[in-house]
Amino acid sequence: SWDASVNLSWTLWDGGRRAAERAEAAAAARAVAARIDEFDRQASFEIEARRLEITSSRAAIDAAQEGIDAAIEARRVLGERYRAGVATSTEVLDAEVAVLQAELDRTRALASLRLAEARFARASGLPR
Repeated sequence: SWDASVNLSWTLWDGGRRAAERAEAAAAARAVAARIDEFDRQASFEIEARRLEITSSRAAIDAAQEGIDAAIEARRVLGERYRAGVATSTEVLDAEVAVLQAELDRTRALASLRLAEARFARASGLPR
């Protein structure tokens, strides 16, 4: 004699539990998507800010180089004036200090560029 049976259980109504769980999961997914979008916006902003910082630093280097060129020319002219007896040694020394200051400004601008490049690499996720 054989005996076989099948037991089947079906929940007809769960008080809305499954619908609530689906809604909760959907809300969590939307929240995660919103956080990802915000992160992407912040990352894009950071990358653009660092790119502009590099552009600005390069312009500062160019301006500093022009300052060096102008200071060197002023020193040359003052040297000629000194040799002609119409400028003082103090003026010549001031011109030399101006050249050194202009060179220091260019060195600072170069350091700012290197820092901006490192910040850009970090923001972009590039290897260092």
